[in-house]
Amino acid sequence: MKILVCLQQPNPHITKPSPWNLVLCGAPMGIGVALLNLFGAVKDQHLWDVPVWLPFLTTFIAFGASALGIAYGTLYKLGCGEEGFLLGLEEAQQNWVDVWKEEEDSKR
Repeated sequence: MKILVCLQQPNPHITKPSPWNLVLCGAPMGIGVALLNLFGAVKDQHLWDVPVWLPFLTTFIAFGASALGIAYGTLYKLGCGEEGFLLGLEEAQQNWVDVWKEEEDSKR
């Protein structure tokens, strides 16, 4: 399995997860789940007739932001104090090349 191979041979460019990964992925997901529970409680207690589209839109935005956070955290190294720290653009460029290089090497 490809996953086991990745675990046995770690990529030297990948560092420990940053606290930013939790913020970029976990916060939108937590907010989305909390809002779904809030909408359900409000509707069950007949405080407000929540429109059907509102939980759908909330889920779409919150979980979509979480998925983007996963992709962003995978390619960018945040919080390391190195050059390109603000957005991690230099690290992302290097990681993007490495991802495609590994993909091409695995096809050979």
